[in-house]
Amino acid sequence: MSAGWWGVVAVAVLGTALVVYGWAHDRRRVRAALAKAKQPTRSIPGVPDHTVPAYVTEDELTGPAIDPSVTSDESDLIAHRDAAATLPAGAAEGAFLNRADRGLAVLVRPDVLVLDADLVGDREVTALLSLAKTRGRPLVIVAPDFGDRTLGVLRANVRAGTVRTLPIVLADAAARRRAAALTGGRPIDEADLLSGWLPETAWGRCDGWIADLDDSWVLVEGRSTSDGGAVTLD
Repeated sequence: MSAGWWGVVAVAVLGTALVVYGWAHDRRRVRAALAKAKQPTRSIPGVPDHTVPAYVTEDELTGPAIDPSVTSDESDLIAHRDAAATLPAGAAEGAFLNRADRGLAVLVRPDVLVLDADLVGDREVTALLSLAKTRGRPLVIVAPDFGDRTLGVLRANVRAGTVRTLPIVLADAAARRRAAALTGGRPIDEADLLSGWLPETAWGRCDGWIADLDDSWVLVEGRSTSDGGAVTLD
């Protein structure tokens, strides 16, 4: 082969190598940009940046840190469970049953958020946890479903003692509306959830929420079994 042909081959090989390098470099750049875009932002609507509390992930925990103590309020709620309103929806996982001796999750005077969309985004779950921490009450989240990563973040924050949270899986839309009406809140649609729009009217409350893995019992705020205030959801 003449020297001229060797020159053509060398140029072709060099050109191919440059194209491959450029393609690989561009692919790494795109991947890095996508990974950065998926990271949850700490900017949460309605909460000033300097007041946003930290949250944790399961990877940051070395072991469980749930307070195992049983309070008299929890025992009182369990004692009145049979007279409470009922919902055909239980805790998303056994990890949220803080009264493992009874196979129950028991939250005293929690806030209640009822979502009309699955809770799957890092930013959305971070916003809910941050607002709940600011409000200083346990949090019950009722949603059609929860993403695996979302449940991991909720588990981690329960274990760390950051926010005592109870995710309740309730796919039926009519039942979610009843849950919102029972606790005095309103269902939160997907657009409001994604935007972080959670006005005071969206937050429900109750005296207590008890759940196993199949059902929930709700003690309505300001009512007791003695005054006939319990409500049953058919």
